[in-house]
Amino acid sequence: GAHTQTPIARLRPHLGMIFNWKAMRAWLYFGAESINYNADFSDVWGGQINYQLSDRYAVRVEISNETATRASVGLSSYW
Repeated sequence: GAHTQTPIARLRPHLGMIFNWKAMRAWLYFGAESINYNADFSDVWGGQINYQLSDRYAVRVEISNETATRASVGLSSYW
């Protein structure tokens, strides 16, 4: 990726897994991200769980730890 923070180019190898159980889907990942050009890496991880309430609505929970730990909950509406 390219951005204005140092380093401008970063490596980000990671592994991910996708799970499906009836009305629930989950995506989880874990990896590392380069923080400088000296091969120093920091851990990155996160995931998302979606639960389908009906054909029109789903609840989503997300969490990630990249530059900061972030969590969110959302309601999706499909039309």
